Amino acid sequence: MSTPLLVAALVEGERVRLREARESDAATAFDLLHGNHDVLDWLIWDGPNEVDELREWYAMWRNDTPGGTNYHFAIEDRAEGTFLGTLGIRFEGHAGQGDVGYWVRSDAWGRGIATEAVRLANWLGFRHLQSVLHYATVFVGNDASARVLVKNGYVEDEAGASKVAKGGELVERRFFSISRRAWAAREGSWEPRFSVVELE
Repeated sequence: MSTPLLVAALVEGERVRLREARESDAATAFDLLHGNHDVLDWLIWDGPNEVDELREWYAMWRNDTPGGTNYHFAIEDRAEGTFLGTLGIRFEGHAGQGDVGYWVRSDAWGRGIATEAVRLANWLGFRHLQSVLHYATVFVGNDASARVLVKNGYVEDEAGASKVAKGGELVERRFFSISRRAWAAREGSWEPRFSVVELE
């Protein structure tokens, strides 16, 4: 049985909307990211040098590769439509296991934005994409992001800790994951406020 593929997706919670990333998001995202070490210091990526890098990336919200499909979503304020950041679920190289990564603009921190965005992403992956596991890594010291994951039922696995090159040195990462079974036991019959999900 083949893994379902998204053709379109929009998922809304109480405060947050996940939607397909668009090329038109690039300018806003660039202004929020470029040179902003409050955000970039916690990402493996060093950030864009020019806005066209983001335009090319955001234009392909779904990226099909021989090793699996990756999805890139915009995080929006549901009421105002304000762009708040992005969230990706990557399956390339690990079918059924979604690598969840996200960033939220620094002036929106402390409002539960990332926590709700991850909850929506989990619902999308486990309910519609047949994920068996979602996982995420965070740099040691990024306690806020670790709390986001724990609030969503992710469990830290110290055996999965690793180091990655960042800024010319090796930086330690923590590994968190949640299984489909654990997610189902935790979330039960929970549904988002609104959703449109179209599959191939």
